[in-house]
Amino acid sequence: TENLQTVPNFEFLQISSMSASWVIEAVDKSGESEEHRSIAPRQTVFTYYRIRKSDQIVTPTVSPERFMSKALEKLVIGQERLKDVPPPLDLQLCHLSTTESHINSTSPVLQYFSRSSRLGWRQASLNAQFSSIPAAVERRHLFSVYSSNDIDLALFWNIPKMNRRGHHYIIGINLGVQQNPFQPIDPADELDGDGEETETARRALYEQTMRDQAALVQALTMNPHFRDESPVKISMRSEDAVRHDFSQNRLCSTPVKIVIKNCSWNKHIAYTLGMLSSKDPMVPQKPPGIVDGAPSQGGPGGAAGTGLSASAATAAIIDSTNPHANAHPFFWSGPTFSTGYLEPLAEVEIVLMACFTQYGLYDINRWRLAVQVVKAQRKHKNARSSTMTAKGVKQAAGDVKQKEKVEEEEERRAMMPPVAPQGVGKGFMQMPNLAHYIQVS
Repeated sequence: TENLQTVPNFEFLQISSMSASWVIEAVDKSGESEEHRSIAPRQTVFTYYRIRKSDQIVTPTVSPERFMSKALEKLVIGQERLKDVPPPLDLQLCHLSTTESHINSTSPVLQYFSRSSRLGWRQASLNAQFSSIPAAVERRHLFSVYSSNDIDLALFWNIPKMNRRGHHYIIGINLGVQQNPFQPIDPADELDGDGEETETARRALYEQTMRDQAALVQALTMNPHFRDESPVKISMRSEDAVRHDFSQNRLCSTPVKIVIKNCSWNKHIAYTLGMLSSKDPMVPQKPPGIVDGAPSQGGPGGAAGTGLSASAATAAIIDSTNPHANAHPFFWSGPTFSTGYLEPLAEVEIVLMACFTQYGLYDINRWRLAVQVVKAQRKHKNARSSTMTAKGVKQAAGDVKQKEKVEEEEERRAMMPPVAPQGVGKGFMQMPNLAHYIQVS
């Protein structure tokens, strides 16, 4: 927070958050001191907060993302009854005050200001993002005011000597995976939830829509305001410091948990995770010709066509490829290669061991993740159930041979390797861009 005033002191009173899924909390929970609350003229004070997933999320019957996707789908295929409105979404308010009392954001005046600010921002952003939608179509039947991962912040301040108080809104922060609300029609998903549309009919409907509404579909699909990004987030959890006596045991091992989560609300993904040690060839090492951080004397110039000296080019390579080089090698023990399939919002945990042979500070955030958007995997129908339906319960119960055949078929399917998911979308390759340190002492 920066005080741009020249004479009076500026007081930072409170920060509040409004979101359906996220809450704000102070990094230092010991309490705000006077020096952090009052800011002298022409001074800047840094106060750190953390935004985390709430433990009390109320899941709506229909998520805002699914509602918007279905509404845009109905618009494209020409349905006239666009009279639905988004389902209610419970917002969680969180207040962090520097005084003994907090400012109630639900008071009529502040509630009016916050709602008006959010509606104004939302309408302006939607008009810019979806200018291809006809103006006659009411946006409130297509879009929700909040998304599941939106969070708004409100900052309250006071200048006692000038008898001035006010607040600032920071609106439109989205902490989820950026995804275009308009999604291709999924024939396996019922249009109105009543089961009337079969897969064949929906495919025919989609093909007809692509011909009749080609311009609108193209504008919605290739919306420049939304970029494709991987729906998968990966996190690493471990102890920050490990104490070990190498005179007693030459190998120090500590567990590391890898969490892979599909953050998309509707995309199914297949992933391949490979863990990389510090000596793995996929981990960038010192560029050729570098001895003790100095470039070799291969020529007077720098990098060809870059205008950089050899040392500057070398530093740029090191900084851009491997900014957290380890002084000593380490290696992994456990499932260093893993593949799997994740449904929307599903996650998987993988536990392995990081192994060290010397004391030091190690960056263990070494992995490579390949992600592919795939078709949803449908479960096989139970062969026994279908057989019983065809022949009748009594006949199936009395037919011992048929029962044995069914059991053999189930056992054969259980022994078969899983069918590889069929890719339908873009693929992504992810590698870490931050360090995760473990100190061995």
